[in-house]
Amino acid sequence: MTENPPPTPASTRPQVPLDFFGAFKFLFQDANALNNILIGAVMNLIPILGPIVLMGWHCEILQRLVKGHPKPIPKLDFNDFLYFLGRGVAPFVVTLIATLPMTLIVMVLMFAGMFGAALLGSALRLNEPGKEFLLFGGLALGFLLFFLLMIFFNIVVSAALVRAELTEDIGKSLDLGRVWRFARATWKDFLVAYLVFIPVAMIVMFAGMLVVFVGIYAAIILINVAYVNLRWQVYMRYLARGGEEIPIQTKSGPLPSETPRPAAPPPPAPAPTPAPQA
Repeated sequence: MTENPPPTPASTRPQVPLDFFGAFKFLFQDANALNNILIGAVMNLIPILGPIVLMGWHCEILQRLVKGHPKPIPKLDFNDFLYFLGRGVAPFVVTLIATLPMTLIVMVLMFAGMFGAALLGSALRLNEPGKEFLLFGGLALGFLLFFLLMIFFNIVVSAALVRAELTEDIGKSLDLGRVWRFARATWKDFLVAYLVFIPVAMIVMFAGMLVVFVGIYAAIILINVAYVNLRWQVYMRYLARGGEEIPIQTKSGPLPSETPRPAAPPPPAPAPTPAPQA
């Protein structure tokens, strides 16, 4: 990773409100915004490996934001494909493991909803008084439970993802005690981010679909980078309240595309002309 200025002490970081407009504007503040959108869209078309590469790119962005780097968004370059692929493994694995329980619960709730809908249909056909109210109430309660679980899992997954993007270490990222403490200290911020960000993200996705549908790939890049920025905002607010700093990995070197190439050696000096024979 490129050399960054030292991080600002937590005691001097002001706790500012979440800036959703700034999060979505963040990608376009970089001179390479169009390049990053186009190459990021191509990366999304590469099965499995492409999204992992983008996760590695997100790690670099979040770490640069935390360190106050003057250029927080590195230019996406195919020369960095393998570099970011290696760095994206940790957040990919952590996200996969963290979302597994959520997937199982969603499947259970879907089957329960289908069973409840079948019971509701039977009650309506039998015309039994009062039973429709109970079944409708049960379905409404099920949807509410599903919504609350989605919020809970989103907060926990976001907390684990922040640790994964900063430490790039699967073991440290899945330290349940630290993940839970971070989630418990930031749940209000993540809740607000979730409730505001999701509707805006859906509007952005719909707008992308209108651009001959291929615009949806550009919308995905915009949404993901905006959410990286929001995770950074939540983390900085957490530090401003005296939260424990998450160690940033130090094993990654400079980006291959940002590493200056060694200067070409000077051409050899011409051989001396032999003196003429007497």
